Amino acid sequence: MEIKQKRLSVQKWKYTRGTDGSTVKVDVKPELENAQKISDRRIIEVAEIGRQIEIHYGKPMDIEWCVEKDKVYIVQARPITAIGGGNGEKIDAGNEVIVTGLGASPGIASGRVVIYDDSMSLDIVKEGDILVTSMTMPDMVPAMNRAAGIVTDEGGMTCHAAIISRELETPCVVGTVSATSLLTDGMVITVDGTTGTVYRGNAISTSKPEVATTVTVASEFVPITGTKVMVNMSMPAKAERSAALPCDGVGLMRSEFLFTNYVGEHPVSLIAEGRKDELIEKLTEGISKVCRVFYPRKVILRTSDFKTNEYRDMKGGADFEPLESNPMIGWRGCSRYVSPDYKEAFMCELAAIKKVRG
Repeated sequence: MEIKQKRLSVQKWKYTRGTDGSTVKVDVKPELENAQKISDRRIIEVAEIGRQIEIHYGKPMDIEWCVEKDKVYIVQARPITAIGGGNGEKIDAGNEVIVTGLGASPGIASGRVVIYDDSMSLDIVKEGDILVTSMTMPDMVPAMNRAAGIVTDEGGMTCHAAIISRELETPCVVGTVSATSLLTDGMVITVDGTTGTVYRGNAISTSKPEVATTVTVASEFVPITGTKVMVNMSMPAKAERSAALPCDGVGLMRSEFLFTNYVGEHPVSLIAEGRKDELIEKLTEGISKVCRVFYPRKVILRTSDFKTNEYRDMKGGADFEPLESNPMIGWRGCSRYVSPDYKEAFMCELAAIKKVRG
């Protein structure tokens, strides 16, 4: 293997271990911001591991890896299932390129820029806007669902913005470094999520190719297997499309995703405001949408597994989510179910499940 091309990104900060064992965010020294962070030897090593994994599975894979004590560890590998197809749109020649990054989710979209940071309300992002931010978080999914395109300063092909954009089939460019500073609220831009390019103005050509592009969502021949083939579901709005696939049902539906992209508010906050019945009804509605289109196939719902860092920024979440050094092993999952601070919210989840089943 050999490296054909390099793209060095600017790194302004990093996480490191604090003296007390906590995770600390620190600035990168100015002279190292533009430096290559991974050696050529390591790049080739990781690329070869990735190649072997894709040979083994026979398909493109989303692979997560880390390095500890000079040894590479693969921590996750799963098939890439959401790769969009072309719709015949093209970019007009001669349009000014404002910023470039990584093409994380294919497609072309034009719209009004909305610069978002976590001090703002997600309501500022309207249907058809282009969401521009440093990096997306799970609580931002409702706004991402409304956006026609997404552009971020940070991130790579497997960051949150990239993965969710591919599921939403929304054009996305990540890792631009400077989009939030070069773009301004209200300006019209065009996002090319295939090439990773952002153009000034509406640069979309309305001409269509002579031969239409056909996008195949499932293979024509689906073999019969002894193992049930089931899908993951995170967005009720996409349930009908997923149910049309030749699958045996839903193998995993996470209820915390119902809160982020369907309910849109922190459950404890809703209860504190006296809106408990509204919370149960909204959860019931979201679960029902999925169950209805998949019936009589099985739908497996996993109750909530909130992490404090992801849901503290959710609407109403700051008053109920503590700050933790390592949320991955913090107040989440079953520890919430029995906690006086969350138990009532968990009971609302169970009430919604009972209502759907009844």
